[in-house]
Amino acid sequence: ADDSSIEPWCDFVNRLGAFYQMVNDFFDWRRDREYGVNTYVQSEWRRRRRPCESLEMWFAREGFDWGQAVLGELVSEARLSAAALKSEEALDWISRREELLARESHQLAMGVTGMRHVLQFFASRKPPMGKSTSGGSEREAEAALGK
Repeated sequence: ADDSSIEPWCDFVNRLGAFYQMVNDFFDWRRDREYGVNTYVQSEWRRRRRPCESLEMWFAREGFDWGQAVLGELVSEARLSAAALKSEEALDWISRREELLARESHQLAMGVTGMRHVLQFFASRKPPMGKSTSGGSEREAEAALGK
């Protein structure tokens, strides 16, 4: 048997697995943190966050946009891999997953937009005379976001 015919399928499965793992990490980061599951999203938060920035605040500030870009790259790679299979069924399946991802991302984006408004509100507040700003507005924003 010619093993080269299985290679494109292995590539497709690997790319699909990477995409699905990122989907899981991206949409379930709160639950993963709650259960102590270390994920790629959490690793990027630790690497990219500002001093004392919570996961929620980082996700609202840049994590959502970062994750969307990574998901876009991964689904594009899976689509290219599916095209190499010359399988209409695989391409249709990827298209349906892209549509689902777009719907779920839109729903999450609405929540992130609300989080960003809360963060902007607290960032724009001026502290009362004689009060320190060191972390106060960040703590207020986190409290308003239910952290």
